[in-house]
Amino acid sequence: MRQIMLNEIDLTANLIWNDYERGQWYERRGLLKEALESYRAATSRSPDVERSTGQDTALIWLQYGKLSMRLRSFSNSESAYAHVVQSSNAYAQHALNQWAALLLTQGLSDPEIYKHLSGRISGLTASPEMIGCAMFYIGAYREAADCFRGCLDSLGPSGGIMYAKALIRQQQTSEALRLLEQLENRQVPSGSSNMNAWQQDLRHLQLLCQWKLAGNSQSTLTLTDPLELAKTAVSVGLIPEAEWLLSLNGIDAGYALICLLYNEGYITEAVSHIEMLGQLPIGDAGIYSEKLCVIAAEVLYDQGKYEEASSQFQQIRQAWPSCTAARFGEAACHLQSELLSLSRRLETSFSSPKLQQEIMEHIDNIVAALNLVDSSGWHTSWTPSQKRVDNKRKAPCAVLLN
Repeated sequence: MRQIMLNEIDLTANLIWNDYERGQWYERRGLLKEALESYRAATSRSPDVERSTGQDTALIWLQYGKLSMRLRSFSNSESAYAHVVQSSNAYAQHALNQWAALLLTQGLSDPEIYKHLSGRISGLTASPEMIGCAMFYIGAYREAADCFRGCLDSLGPSGGIMYAKALIRQQQTSEALRLLEQLENRQVPSGSSNMNAWQQDLRHLQLLCQWKLAGNSQSTLTLTDPLELAKTAVSVGLIPEAEWLLSLNGIDAGYALICLLYNEGYITEAVSHIEMLGQLPIGDAGIYSEKLCVIAAEVLYDQGKYEEASSQFQQIRQAWPSCTAARFGEAACHLQSELLSLSRRLETSFSSPKLQQEIMEHIDNIVAALNLVDSSGWHTSWTPSQKRVDNKRKAPCAVLLN
């Protein structure tokens, strides 16, 4: 029966004539090896086929590298990322970021990652700023600052902001402020994308630096939105400063702080604040109430407390019917609970091969369903740098598939 199910899946997948799209179809259903084969086939297409399908080969190589990384085929993943960096401007930075994350996953230290990338891309098109961005992406702030420092004259707007944040992360506040003043005096093209966001980031970072250098004098924060400033503070690891900024702004500000901490990877601190609430604001009309309740349910889910999490997601769904994260979260809880139950039955059913086969078939179906639910992106995700800020955070208890 399991073979029949897989044959039906293959039949449906084969109706998708594009190898890349077929790979995506397989990946969403947790059939990772089949997805990898489809991506590999897509990378070998001729340029004429690429033009006719409208698919970018560099994007296909990027997906191939990311999936190879999930399957722990690290050498194939690294080769794929190198191919993207060499052949693509559009996806080169993303590939370089993933390459750095791959090396971090393999246990290399920050200096080793920097040395490895610098050596490998010497013949490619990546610039020192791109390496700096990749090191910043994985939270290697010292190495990122060194990269940015070496190309300061040609540093782009986003690279300049990363440089300043890296310096603040290393407690080099005065140097960060001097850099921000230099960036402020540069002529940024008016047509630059996200120019307003860049200017806002620049201003908030300047205020934070001035505030710290002035001994946290409140006079330096006049006419400044404390929430926006707190958001910037959390993004550079200034947690006590963010807590102080929002401490006198009511309960909604307290909810906002929890959301900011959690989204930046400070799980321990966020959970601590949630525990101090005593009761969740389910159904409350506050701006951050819904997100806070979803976070609390996610925490239970990641702790493997699926029944509690499911009950909480259900309450959230009833209070906020449009909350899609609650619906998918509740479904994930039920699937995980069923998966655990079947796994326990499997452990006690080795004497019956027929029953064992039936259980495995059910597990296959649940795994496929869980992959579809997870592909919705209902759960908060974190970058490598955000995952590093809280070493006490437990990895999600959801089963890693295939």
